[in-house]
Amino acid sequence: MKKIFFSIVALAALAACTKSEVAYEAPQEIGFAPTVKNVTKAAMTGDLSTANPDQQLGIWAYWNYDGSALLTSHTVSYLNDATFGKKDATLANGSLVTAWGGVGYAYPWPTNGTLKFAGYTKPAAAESVTYSGVEDNEIIFTNYTQTAGYDLCWFETTEAYNNRTSGEAIPVTLSHALSWLTFKIQGQGTEGWKINSIVLNDIASKGTGVCSGNGADAATWTCTTYETDMTLRSTELVLTDEFVDIENDAKNFLVIPQTLNAGGQDDASRTQHTLTINYSFPVGDPDVSTNWKTDNITVKLDLASNYGDAGTDEDPVENRWKSGVHYTYNLTFKTTEILVAPSYDGWEDVDQSVTVE
Repeated sequence: MKKIFFSIVALAALAACTKSEVAYEAPQEIGFAPTVKNVTKAAMTGDLSTANPDQQLGIWAYWNYDGSALLTSHTVSYLNDATFGKKDATLANGSLVTAWGGVGYAYPWPTNGTLKFAGYTKPAAAESVTYSGVEDNEIIFTNYTQTAGYDLCWFETTEAYNNRTSGEAIPVTLSHALSWLTFKIQGQGTEGWKINSIVLNDIASKGTGVCSGNGADAATWTCTTYETDMTLRSTELVLTDEFVDIENDAKNFLVIPQTLNAGGQDDASRTQHTLTINYSFPVGDPDVSTNWKTDNITVKLDLASNYGDAGTDEDPVENRWKSGVHYTYNLTFKTTEILVAPSYDGWEDVDQSVTVE
């Protein structure tokens, strides 16, 4: 007999000096110094130049100047999804910096007025990426398709800047648009048992996300199709009594935030947001190949009954993966040994007469 228990526990500005108040020797370049929000412990954290120096940004900028007078709001488009990448440059004060600037172009700061910015990490596997402007402050990824290990991020509308004189890069913090899943597995009383494969079943890998604000759950997603299977592991893993990460085919499992069991499937036929684990175990001497048996177990990844503090006054945990949140699933295999309790039955008495003459 066996029992399986499952528990959930942007760039540096170019140096320039002014000869007069209206003439510049060299217009300074708009630049960004991005960091990745790490409060929620998502897959990419820290300074982007360290975490992912090859990552490019898509940048929008809006101007509060119409060519004749300053405006009361930033309504004039200045940059439209411009591509920024990592560069090294010298600021006006002589400091050497590494930051993000225009790819193929050095986008200059305007002489008049200020700019407000918003942006995201490229490439985004989406049919379109749009920005609603500084008033609505929404970046929308239409029909985005997740890519293995790709941490889609954005930053919301910044304060007003004009760093033409100083050339300083604008500090921005990227928020995570996706959910990060980690799976750990252990065995108890299952010495020698082997995990052959783990598949995440019937999730939504495509959706439309509206990103606004910052922090956890700041990106909201709409998904309609839940048919994607993700192979989380496809090579053998021997179970031990210590929790180990199952990751080997992908560094991080980043998925579109979505409602679990969105189709409301019955438990008996449930496939959405489940794990199928294929495993092998010995029945008898493990050195005898014919003693090995293989089986599958399917477990649900619902959060409502497995995640959060029960018995508190907090609202019930919603059964959905949220943007900017790292979920860790702990899987425990336990075995129950087959035992036999023998006893002797009573003897049946038979009397037999034998005559000896």
